[in-house]
Amino acid sequence: MSIRPATVAGALLAASATLTIVPTTISAAAAAPASTTSVEKGVVIECSGRVGGQPVYVSLYENSRYVNVVQVNVGDDGASRQARDIVRAGRVRAAVRIGDTTARVTGAVRVTGRPTRVHEVQDDAGQHIVSDGTHRALSTRLRLSFGGDVTRLTCDNAFRYRLRVTKTDVV
Repeated sequence: MSIRPATVAGALLAASATLTIVPTTISAAAAAPASTTSVEKGVVIECSGRVGGQPVYVSLYENSRYVNVVQVNVGDDGASRQARDIVRAGRVRAAVRIGDTTARVTGAVRVTGRPTRVHEVQDDAGQHIVSDGTHRALSTRLRLSFGGDVTRLTCDNAFRYRLRVTKTDVV
């Protein structure tokens, strides 16, 4: 049996084409950015006020997927900590130590109004983040006790959220 040169050349060309195509396809698949999608639910409550003659800033953040954070600033001092639950059954209870004094945030929140549709796009920490879902306003009646003083807080930014968040690595 003899092998004809045209057959060998054709086989080599076919093999060469296949080898060229396969690595390109693999490289393109490997270069595709990694993407993850999750559902995140929680609350954001940001308040201000004055206690003992000093300005106060309070941030209460809950997220079903990540950590919950309580932050309180009184004057130039402040502290934050992770908390297990901040809002439970419409009641707020949170505390942090600022120096030797405990700052306590207590009160009530309730959902008001209709849900507002949300679509947010941002780039952060090497990721392209797209959030779609709803925010629903919270009516608040919160107070801060600190060093024997108690003050009512004004919460201009308070809402409950439910978002579908897609994070894609930026390549």
